[in-house]
Amino acid sequence: MPQRILVLGASGYIGQHLVRTLSQQGHQILAAARHVDRLAKLQLANVSCHKVDLSWPDNLPALLQDIDTVYFLVHSMGEGGDFIAQERQVALNVRDALREVPVKQLIFLSSLQAPPHEQSDHLRARQATADILREANVPVTELRAGIIVGAGSAAFEVMRDMVYNLPVLTPPRWVRSRTTPIALENLLHYLVALLDHPASEHRIFEAAGPEVLSYQQQFEHFMAVSGKRRWLIPIPPPHPLDFGVVSQCDYFRTAHHRQGVDSGAETRSAGG
Repeated sequence: MPQRILVLGASGYIGQHLVRTLSQQGHQILAAARHVDRLAKLQLANVSCHKVDLSWPDNLPALLQDIDTVYFLVHSMGEGGDFIAQERQVALNVRDALREVPVKQLIFLSSLQAPPHEQSDHLRARQATADILREANVPVTELRAGIIVGAGSAAFEVMRDMVYNLPVLTPPRWVRSRTTPIALENLLHYLVALLDHPASEHRIFEAAGPEVLSYQQQFEHFMAVSGKRRWLIPIPPPHPLDFGVVSQCDYFRTAHHRQGVDSGAETRSAGG
Protein backbone atom coordinates (compact mmCIF):
# COMPACT_ATOMS: atom_id res chain seq x y z
CA MET A 1 0.00 0.00 0.00
CA PRO A 2 1.46 3.42 -0.94
CA GLN A 3 2.71 5.45 1.98
CA ARG A 4 3.32 9.11 2.62
CA ILE A 5 7.08 9.31 3.26
CA LEU A 6 9.46 12.05 4.37
CA VAL A 7 13.10 11.58 3.32
CA LEU A 8 15.52 13.72 5.35
CA GLY A 9 18.83 14.08 3.54
CA ALA A 10 17.22 13.50 0.16
CA SER A 11 19.91 15.33 -1.83
CA GLY A 12 22.73 12.97 -0.82
CA TYR A 13 24.02 9.99 -2.75
CA ILE A 14 21.74 7.45 -1.05
CA GLY A 15 18.88 9.91 -0.74
CA GLN A 16 18.59 10.63 -4.45
CA HIS A 17 18.57 6.93 -5.34
CA LEU A 18 16.07 6.13 -2.58
CA VAL A 19 13.69 8.91 -3.61
CA ARG A 20 13.76 7.70 -7.21
CA THR A 21 13.07 4.10 -6.13
CA LEU A 22 10.21 5.06 -3.82
CA SER A 23 8.72 7.25 -6.54
CA GLN A 24 8.70 4.34 -8.98
CA GLN A 25 6.74 2.29 -6.44
CA GLY A 26 3.98 4.88 -6.20
CA HIS A 27 4.66 6.28 -2.74
CA GLN A 28 4.05 9.96 -2.04
CA ILE A 29 7.46 11.42 -1.19
CA LEU A 30 8.44 14.64 0.56
CA ALA A 31 12.13 15.03 -0.26
CA ALA A 32 13.81 17.33 2.26
CA ALA A 33 17.34 18.74 2.30
CA ARG A 34 19.19 22.05 2.45
CA HIS A 35 19.80 21.93 -1.30
CA VAL A 36 17.06 20.34 -3.41
CA ASP A 37 17.42 22.17 -6.74
CA ARG A 38 19.08 19.25 -8.54
CA LEU A 39 16.50 16.79 -7.23
CA ALA A 40 13.62 19.10 -8.17
CA LYS A 41 14.87 19.29 -11.77
CA LEU A 42 14.33 15.53 -12.11
CA GLN A 43 10.56 16.11 -11.79
CA LEU A 44 9.97 12.67 -10.34
CA ALA A 45 6.40 11.45 -10.07
CA ASN A 46 4.79 11.79 -6.63
CA VAL A 47 7.78 13.75 -5.27
CA SER A 48 7.70 17.23 -3.75
CA CYS A 49 10.97 18.90 -2.74
CA HIS A 50 11.37 20.98 0.41
CA LYS A 51 14.31 23.04 1.66
CA VAL A 52 15.01 22.16 5.29
CA ASP A 53 17.99 23.05 7.45
CA LEU A 54 17.82 20.61 10.34
CA SER A 55 20.03 22.89 12.42
CA TRP A 56 17.10 25.32 12.41
CA PRO A 57 14.13 23.15 11.36
CA ASP A 58 11.26 25.59 11.78
CA ASN A 59 9.27 23.95 8.97
CA LEU A 60 9.89 20.34 10.02
CA PRO A 61 6.73 19.88 12.15
CA ALA A 62 4.58 20.97 9.21
CA LEU A 63 6.30 18.47 6.92
CA LEU A 64 5.67 15.67 9.44
CA GLN A 65 1.91 16.09 9.28
CA ASP A 66 0.23 12.87 8.07
CA ILE A 67 3.59 11.18 7.40
CA ASP A 68 3.72 7.39 7.75
CA THR A 69 7.49 6.81 7.59
CA VAL A 70 10.56 9.05 7.95
CA TYR A 71 13.92 8.10 6.46
CA PHE A 72 16.84 9.77 8.26
CA LEU A 73 19.88 9.87 5.93
CA VAL A 74 21.59 12.95 7.35
CA HIS A 75 25.18 13.27 8.53
CA SER A 76 27.54 16.21 9.12
CA MET A 77 30.91 14.65 8.25
CA GLY A 78 32.97 16.89 6.01
CA GLU A 79 31.20 20.11 6.94
CA GLY A 80 33.94 21.38 9.22
CA GLY A 81 33.73 22.44 12.85
CA ASP A 82 32.60 20.10 15.60
CA PHE A 83 30.62 17.65 13.48
CA ILE A 84 29.82 15.47 16.50
CA ALA A 85 28.08 18.41 18.17
CA GLN A 86 26.37 19.26 14.88
CA GLU A 87 25.05 15.73 14.43
CA ARG A 88 23.86 15.64 18.02
CA GLN A 89 21.97 18.92 17.61
CA VAL A 90 20.34 17.77 14.38
CA ALA A 91 19.21 14.55 16.07
CA LEU A 92 17.82 16.51 19.01
CA ASN A 93 15.88 18.78 16.66
CA VAL A 94 14.37 15.84 14.79
CA ARG A 95 13.57 14.08 18.06
CA ASP A 96 11.74 17.14 19.37
CA ALA A 97 9.77 17.55 16.14
CA LEU A 98 8.71 13.90 16.24
CA ARG A 99 7.56 14.29 19.82
CA GLU A 100 5.33 17.12 18.61
CA VAL A 101 4.12 15.34 15.45
CA PRO A 102 4.71 11.56 15.76
CA VAL A 103 4.86 9.19 12.78
CA LYS A 104 4.46 5.42 12.45
CA GLN A 105 8.17 4.65 12.14
CA LEU A 106 11.59 6.17 11.50
CA ILE A 107 14.27 4.38 9.47
CA PHE A 108 17.82 5.54 10.24
CA LEU A 109 20.62 4.55 7.87
CA SER A 110 23.72 4.25 10.04
CA SER A 111 27.14 2.60 9.93
CA LEU A 112 28.42 -0.76 11.09
CA GLN A 113 29.69 -0.24 14.61
CA ALA A 114 32.98 -1.18 16.25
CA PRO A 115 33.85 -2.07 19.84
CA PRO A 116 33.95 1.17 21.89
CA HIS A 117 37.75 1.22 22.11
CA GLU A 118 38.02 1.04 18.29
CA GLN A 119 35.39 3.61 17.36
CA SER A 120 36.21 6.64 15.26
CA ASP A 121 34.59 10.01 15.98
CA HIS A 122 32.25 9.37 13.09
CA LEU A 123 31.05 6.05 14.50
CA ARG A 124 30.56 7.62 17.92
CA ALA A 125 28.48 10.35 16.31
CA ARG A 126 26.38 7.77 14.46
CA GLN A 127 25.74 5.90 17.71
CA ALA A 128 24.81 9.09 19.56
CA THR A 129 22.40 10.03 16.77
CA ALA A 130 20.67 6.65 17.02
CA ASP A 131 20.37 6.91 20.80
CA ILE A 132 18.81 10.37 20.57
CA LEU A 133 16.34 9.41 17.83
CA ARG A 134 15.15 6.50 19.97
CA GLU A 135 14.01 9.05 22.56
CA ALA A 136 11.30 10.37 20.18
CA ASN A 137 8.61 7.87 21.22
CA VAL A 138 8.53 6.61 17.62
CA PRO A 139 9.66 3.09 16.64
CA VAL A 140 13.16 3.44 15.17
CA THR A 141 14.70 0.93 12.79
CA GLU A 142 18.47 1.44 12.61
CA LEU A 143 19.97 -0.11 9.48
CA ARG A 144 23.76 -0.33 9.77
CA ALA A 145 25.63 -0.60 6.48
CA GLY A 146 29.22 -1.09 5.44
CA ILE A 147 30.88 0.55 2.44
CA ILE A 148 28.39 1.13 -0.35
CA VAL A 149 29.58 0.03 -3.78
CA GLY A 150 28.19 1.86 -6.78
CA ALA A 151 29.09 4.58 -9.25
CA GLY A 152 28.80 7.89 -7.43
CA SER A 153 29.57 6.67 -3.92
CA ALA A 154 32.50 8.54 -2.41
CA ALA A 155 34.62 5.50 -1.65
CA PHE A 156 34.04 4.04 -5.12
CA GLU A 157 34.94 7.31 -6.83
CA VAL A 158 38.10 7.72 -4.74
CA MET A 159 39.30 4.25 -5.67
CA ARG A 160 38.55 4.88 -9.32
CA ASP A 161 40.32 8.25 -9.35
CA MET A 162 43.41 6.85 -7.63
CA VAL A 163 43.64 3.80 -9.89
CA TYR A 164 43.16 5.77 -13.10
CA ASN A 165 45.32 8.79 -12.25
CA LEU A 166 48.18 7.65 -10.00
CA PRO A 167 51.02 5.33 -11.02
CA VAL A 168 51.71 4.41 -7.37
CA LEU A 169 48.93 4.17 -4.77
CA THR A 170 49.89 5.11 -1.21
CA PRO A 171 46.70 4.95 0.87
CA PRO A 172 46.86 5.00 4.69
CA ARG A 173 47.80 1.76 6.42
CA TRP A 174 44.25 1.18 7.65
CA VAL A 175 43.46 0.32 4.02
CA ARG A 176 44.12 -3.21 5.33
CA SER A 177 41.13 -2.96 7.65
CA ARG A 178 38.25 -5.17 6.62
CA THR A 179 34.64 -4.29 5.95
CA THR A 180 31.62 -5.90 4.30
CA PRO A 181 30.86 -3.91 1.15
CA ILE A 182 27.28 -3.91 -0.07
CA ALA A 183 25.99 -3.07 -3.54
CA LEU A 184 23.85 0.05 -3.78
CA GLU A 185 20.95 -1.88 -5.33
CA ASN A 186 20.96 -4.35 -2.42
CA LEU A 187 21.01 -1.58 0.18
CA LEU A 188 18.09 0.14 -1.55
CA HIS A 189 16.20 -3.17 -1.54
CA TYR A 190 16.60 -3.43 2.24
CA LEU A 191 15.64 0.20 2.84
CA VAL A 192 12.46 -0.14 0.80
CA ALA A 193 11.57 -3.61 2.14
CA LEU A 194 11.42 -2.19 5.66
CA LEU A 195 8.23 -0.37 4.62
CA ASP A 196 6.49 -3.74 4.32
CA HIS A 197 7.72 -4.79 7.76
CA PRO A 198 6.85 -1.82 9.99
CA ALA A 199 8.37 -1.63 13.43
CA SER A 200 6.36 -1.68 16.63
CA GLU A 201 9.49 -1.25 18.74
CA HIS A 202 13.11 -0.18 18.29
CA ARG A 203 15.27 -2.59 16.30
CA ILE A 204 18.70 -2.80 14.68
CA PHE A 205 19.66 -4.60 11.47
CA GLU A 206 23.01 -4.90 9.71
CA ALA A 207 23.17 -4.68 5.92
CA ALA A 208 26.28 -6.31 4.53
CA GLY A 209 27.45 -8.04 1.40
CA PRO A 210 28.50 -11.70 1.31
CA GLU A 211 32.26 -11.07 1.51
CA VAL A 212 34.55 -9.55 4.13
CA LEU A 213 37.17 -7.59 2.20
CA SER A 214 39.92 -5.18 3.06
CA TYR A 215 40.14 -1.91 1.17
CA GLN A 216 43.40 -3.23 -0.26
CA GLN A 217 41.55 -6.21 -1.74
CA GLN A 218 38.93 -3.87 -3.18
CA PHE A 219 41.66 -1.79 -4.81
CA GLU A 220 43.09 -4.98 -6.28
CA HIS A 221 39.68 -6.03 -7.64
CA PHE A 222 39.26 -2.58 -9.17
CA MET A 223 42.66 -2.76 -10.85
CA ALA A 224 41.88 -6.22 -12.23
CA VAL A 225 38.55 -5.11 -13.71
CA SER A 226 39.92 -1.84 -15.11
CA GLY A 227 43.07 -3.42 -16.53
CA LYS A 228 45.22 -0.85 -14.71
CA ARG A 229 48.37 -2.25 -13.09
CA ARG A 230 49.49 -0.13 -10.13
CA TRP A 231 51.86 -0.46 -7.18
CA LEU A 232 49.87 -0.27 -3.93
CA ILE A 233 51.95 0.62 -0.86
CA PRO A 234 50.03 1.21 2.41
CA ILE A 235 51.83 3.72 4.63
CA PRO A 236 51.41 4.97 8.22
CA PRO A 237 49.29 8.08 8.87
CA PRO A 238 50.78 11.31 7.46
CA HIS A 239 54.18 12.34 8.76
CA PRO A 240 57.07 14.28 7.14
CA LEU A 241 56.93 12.54 3.77
CA ASP A 242 56.63 14.10 0.38
CA PHE A 243 53.56 16.21 -0.30
CA GLY A 244 52.04 13.84 -2.82
CA VAL A 245 51.93 10.94 -0.37
CA VAL A 246 50.37 13.03 2.39
CA SER A 247 47.78 14.35 -0.03
CA GLN A 248 46.74 10.82 -0.96
CA CYS A 249 46.22 9.90 2.72
CA ASP A 250 44.14 13.00 3.40
CA TYR A 251 42.16 12.59 0.18
CA PHE A 252 41.35 8.94 0.84
CA ARG A 253 40.33 9.50 4.46
CA THR A 254 38.13 12.54 3.71
CA ALA A 255 36.27 11.00 0.80
CA HIS A 256 35.92 7.68 2.63
CA HIS A 257 33.77 9.46 5.24
CA ARG A 258 31.66 11.43 2.77
CA GLN A 259 29.49 8.85 1.05
CA GLY A 260 25.80 8.77 1.91
CA VAL A 261 26.73 7.08 5.12
CA ASP A 262 30.29 6.44 6.20
CA SER A 263 31.50 2.95 5.51
CA GLY A 264 33.06 2.47 8.92
CA ALA A 265 36.31 0.99 7.61
CA GLU A 266 37.60 0.83 11.16
CA THR A 267 34.74 -1.36 12.35
CA ARG A 268 36.46 -4.67 11.61
CA SER A 269 40.20 -4.55 11.97
CA ALA A 270 42.40 -7.16 10.38
CA GLY A 271 45.41 -5.86 12.24
CA GLY A 272 48.76 -4.92 10.77
